[in-house]
Amino acid sequence: MVHFSLRVAIFAAWAAVANAAPMALTERAGPVLPSLDSFYAVPDNVGQARPGTILKHRKTPFPVAVFGIAPVNLEESHQILYRTTDSTIVTQAELLLIEAALEQGWVVAIPDFQGPKAAYLANRLAGYATLDGIRAALNSASITGIQSNPTITMWGYSGGSVATNWAAELQEQYAPELKIAGAAVGGTVPDITNVVTAINKKAAAGLIPTGILGLGAEYPDLKEVITNHIRPEAANKFYKAGKQCLVANAAEFLFQDIIGMFDDRELVYTNPTAVRILQENAFGRVTPSIPLYWYKSVRDEVSPVKDSDAVVDQYCTRGANIEYVRDIASDHGSYAIIGASKALSWLKNIMDGGEAQSGCSKKTVVSSLADVASAEILPKLIVDALLDLLGKPVGPILFG
Repeated sequence: MVHFSLRVAIFAAWAAVANAAPMALTERAGPVLPSLDSFYAVPDNVGQARPGTILKHRKTPFPVAVFGIAPVNLEESHQILYRTTDSTIVTQAELLLIEAALEQGWVVAIPDFQGPKAAYLANRLAGYATLDGIRAALNSASITGIQSNPTITMWGYSGGSVATNWAAELQEQYAPELKIAGAAVGGTVPDITNVVTAINKKAAAGLIPTGILGLGAEYPDLKEVITNHIRPEAANKFYKAGKQCLVANAAEFLFQDIIGMFDDRELVYTNPTAVRILQENAFGRVTPSIPLYWYKSVRDEVSPVKDSDAVVDQYCTRGANIEYVRDIASDHGSYAIIGASKALSWLKNIMDGGEAQSGCSKKTVVSSLADVASAEILPKLIVDALLDLLGKPVGPILFG
């Protein structure tokens, strides 16, 4: 049985305007919570709509601003509510990487792939929502001015890598009409079970309750397992994660023993329901047909590099086109920035009409900063972002 649900996508469209003035934020009171905003209400006829159908749209009601302070000088930005398929925060800091793509003159679509239930780590759902977000973008030409036959690429890091790579795996079966030219996937998280093992009692332990509750929101049978096995004395603290954002959860559960909050420490490894759902949301179920650029820190403390190595080997054995770069000097967090310039360079080649290399290549580097192309792009990426904070129109500056 197919269940219907909604996901929200934000589309930013712009054109460089050399004499544009910085936007004021004097009226910015702050966005209304989605639960209090009628825009997010599910229409009664959602079940009759095809995936990717635009149900509602509006210009963003508040200026897009970095950290809620510095306005981004865009020509236009839109929110689009579209239909996608169930499987059963873009943060302010990440806006700087989005601006790096905007600076290339690209239209950027950002799907809320967790949906109204905040189904974090429901990875199949994330893949569907990403593909339907692209469909909705293509359907928005009369609203956003997007071309009818654009070059399409995807880019995601860490949690975004999950949505991006699952979209790549699902594309041929779920959205074969979409011509996706390539995808850059960084900070890859192929196996949720091994993430739990790696980060329990560590600095990133707050991701565990967030992920468990997110999966429970999508899978009622897993939610029942959680309810039946959470220790009563730990329940209030554990469920608090469902009402907080990433930073608050990171602080709340810093170095905490999350596995110990359950009455069985082997639950995630042996409970049939938990094992099945975690396996269903792991990478490698289908080999993507679109070209991929994977980048991963060898010292990634969130998801062991061996998991990514294994998936790449599997993809290569099955004939995938993938360029895989492993970085020794970085960790999970720092490689989001350090690896961005090389990923952007790879995407730019595709967007400019170039072709990704065929076959598989794997290399390990001491630091991606030593890459000549990265060394040229990263400083510009940072400078452009800082200029955007000062009000420079986002996008390439055109003369004549």
